[in-house]
Amino acid sequence: REAILPEVDITRTVGWFTSLYPVLLDTDVNLTLAQRIKETKEDLRRIPHKGLTYGTWRYLSPASASGEAQAIGAEPEISFNYLGQVDQDVQNSGITWSSYSAGETEDAHSPLQYTLDLNAMISEGTLRLTIAYSRKQYRQETLERV
Repeated sequence: REAILPEVDITRTVGWFTSLYPVLLDTDVNLTLAQRIKETKEDLRRIPHKGLTYGTWRYLSPASASGEAQAIGAEPEISFNYLGQVDQDVQNSGITWSSYSAGETEDAHSPLQYTLDLNAMISEGTLRLTIAYSRKQYRQETLERV
Protein backbone atom coordinates (compact mmCIF):
# COMPACT_ATOMS: atom_id res chain seq x y z
CA ARG A 1 0.00 0.00 0.00
CA GLU A 2 1.26 3.46 -0.78
CA ALA A 3 1.62 6.02 1.97
CA ILE A 4 -1.03 8.72 1.80
CA LEU A 5 0.43 11.14 4.32
CA PRO A 6 4.15 10.86 5.09
CA GLU A 7 3.62 11.52 8.82
CA VAL A 8 1.03 8.72 9.25
CA ASP A 9 2.33 5.18 9.87
CA ILE A 10 0.03 2.74 8.04
CA THR A 11 2.24 -0.35 8.27
CA ARG A 12 -0.12 -2.09 10.71
CA THR A 13 -3.38 -1.37 8.93
CA VAL A 14 -5.49 -4.06 7.30
CA GLY A 15 -7.31 -3.72 4.00
CA TRP A 16 -6.88 -0.98 1.45
CA PHE A 17 -7.83 2.63 0.95
CA THR A 18 -10.37 3.56 -1.67
CA SER A 19 -11.13 7.10 -2.69
CA LEU A 20 -14.10 8.05 -4.79
CA TYR A 21 -13.98 11.31 -6.69
CA PRO A 22 -15.26 12.70 -9.97
CA VAL A 23 -13.01 13.03 -13.02
CA LEU A 24 -13.88 14.60 -16.33
CA LEU A 25 -12.05 12.75 -19.10
CA ASP A 26 -11.95 15.05 -22.06
CA THR A 27 -9.74 14.08 -24.96
CA ASP A 28 -9.06 15.21 -28.48
CA VAL A 29 -10.74 12.92 -31.02
CA ASN A 30 -7.78 13.40 -33.37
CA LEU A 31 -5.34 11.66 -31.00
CA THR A 32 -4.26 8.07 -31.45
CA LEU A 33 -5.28 5.49 -28.83
CA ALA A 34 -1.76 5.56 -27.34
CA GLN A 35 -1.88 9.36 -27.10
CA ARG A 36 -5.31 9.24 -25.44
CA ILE A 37 -4.08 6.73 -22.87
CA LYS A 38 -1.04 8.87 -22.10
CA GLU A 39 -3.16 12.03 -21.83
CA THR A 40 -5.62 10.31 -19.49
CA LYS A 41 -2.80 8.96 -17.32
CA GLU A 42 -1.25 12.44 -17.08
CA ASP A 43 -4.62 14.02 -16.26
CA LEU A 44 -5.18 11.50 -13.45
CA ARG A 45 -1.71 12.13 -12.02
CA ARG A 46 -2.49 15.86 -11.78
CA ILE A 47 -5.43 15.30 -9.40
CA PRO A 48 -4.46 16.81 -6.03
CA HIS A 49 -3.76 14.25 -3.30
CA LYS A 50 -5.04 11.45 -5.57
CA GLY A 51 -8.59 12.61 -4.92
CA LEU A 52 -8.50 12.05 -1.15
CA THR A 53 -9.48 15.61 -0.29
CA TYR A 54 -12.52 15.69 -2.58
CA GLY A 55 -15.01 14.44 0.04
CA THR A 56 -13.79 16.93 2.62
CA TRP A 57 -14.10 19.77 0.14
CA ARG A 58 -17.51 18.70 -1.13
CA TYR A 59 -19.20 17.95 2.17
CA LEU A 60 -17.37 19.92 4.86
CA SER A 61 -16.02 23.12 3.36
CA PRO A 62 -17.80 26.51 3.38
CA ALA A 63 -17.78 26.26 -0.42
CA SER A 64 -20.05 23.22 -0.21
CA ALA A 65 -23.11 25.49 -0.08
CA SER A 66 -22.02 27.50 -3.10
CA GLY A 67 -23.37 27.10 -6.60
CA GLU A 68 -19.93 25.99 -7.80
CA ALA A 69 -19.83 23.08 -5.37
CA GLN A 70 -23.34 22.03 -6.33
CA ALA A 71 -22.51 22.19 -10.03
CA ILE A 72 -19.50 19.90 -9.76
CA GLY A 73 -21.20 17.79 -7.12
CA ALA A 74 -23.60 16.33 -9.68
CA GLU A 75 -23.90 12.58 -9.35
CA PRO A 76 -21.81 10.67 -11.90
CA GLU A 77 -23.31 8.21 -14.37
CA ILE A 78 -20.17 6.10 -14.76
CA SER A 79 -18.06 4.44 -12.08
CA PHE A 80 -14.61 2.93 -12.68
CA ASN A 81 -12.83 0.97 -9.95
CA TYR A 82 -9.32 -0.35 -10.64
CA LEU A 83 -8.36 -2.92 -8.02
CA GLY A 84 -4.75 -3.20 -9.18
CA GLN A 85 -2.53 -6.18 -9.86
CA VAL A 86 -4.07 -8.68 -7.48
CA ASP A 87 -1.59 -11.48 -8.25
CA GLN A 88 1.02 -9.79 -6.08
CA ASP A 89 -1.39 -9.63 -3.14
CA VAL A 90 -2.42 -13.27 -3.53
CA GLN A 91 1.17 -14.55 -3.87
CA ASN A 92 2.33 -12.78 -0.73
CA SER A 93 -0.65 -13.55 1.51
CA GLY A 94 -1.22 -17.30 1.41
CA ILE A 95 -4.75 -16.67 0.12
CA THR A 96 -5.92 -18.48 -3.01
CA TRP A 97 -8.68 -17.78 -5.50
CA SER A 98 -11.89 -19.73 -5.15
CA SER A 99 -13.04 -21.81 -8.08
CA TYR A 100 -16.62 -20.78 -7.31
CA SER A 101 -18.31 -17.77 -8.87
CA ALA A 102 -18.95 -14.85 -6.57
CA GLY A 103 -22.33 -14.39 -8.24
CA GLU A 104 -24.04 -11.09 -8.80
CA THR A 105 -22.69 -8.22 -6.72
CA GLU A 106 -25.95 -6.30 -6.77
CA ASP A 107 -29.53 -7.25 -6.06
CA ALA A 108 -31.02 -7.85 -9.50
CA HIS A 109 -34.19 -6.03 -8.45
CA SER A 110 -32.59 -2.88 -7.06
CA PRO A 111 -31.67 0.00 -9.35
CA LEU A 112 -28.02 0.44 -10.23
CA GLN A 113 -26.20 3.35 -8.67
CA TYR A 114 -24.51 4.11 -12.03
CA THR A 115 -25.67 3.58 -15.60
CA LEU A 116 -22.23 2.08 -16.31
CA ASP A 117 -20.20 0.45 -13.51
CA LEU A 118 -16.75 -0.91 -14.44
CA ASN A 119 -14.47 -2.93 -12.16
CA ALA A 120 -11.02 -3.89 -13.40
CA MET A 121 -8.06 -5.85 -12.10
CA ILE A 122 -4.99 -7.57 -13.45
CA SER A 123 -4.94 -11.28 -12.62
CA GLU A 124 -2.58 -13.88 -14.06
CA GLY A 125 -1.17 -11.19 -16.34
CA THR A 126 -4.59 -10.50 -17.88
CA LEU A 127 -6.85 -7.46 -17.55
CA ARG A 128 -10.18 -8.66 -16.19
CA LEU A 129 -13.09 -6.30 -16.55
CA THR A 130 -16.61 -6.70 -15.20
CA ILE A 131 -19.28 -4.32 -16.39
CA ALA A 132 -22.69 -3.75 -14.86
CA TYR A 133 -24.94 -1.48 -16.88
CA SER A 134 -28.40 -0.07 -17.13
CA ARG A 135 -30.40 -1.84 -19.80
CA LYS A 136 -32.43 1.35 -20.08
CA GLN A 137 -29.32 3.21 -21.26
CA TYR A 138 -27.26 0.58 -23.10
CA ARG A 139 -27.85 -2.45 -25.27
CA GLN A 140 -26.04 -5.72 -24.62
CA GLU A 141 -24.48 -5.57 -28.10
CA THR A 142 -22.95 -2.18 -27.30
CA LEU A 143 -21.31 -3.45 -24.13
CA GLU A 144 -20.06 -6.59 -25.89
CA ARG A 145 -18.25 -4.33 -28.35
CA VAL A 146 -16.68 -2.43 -25.44
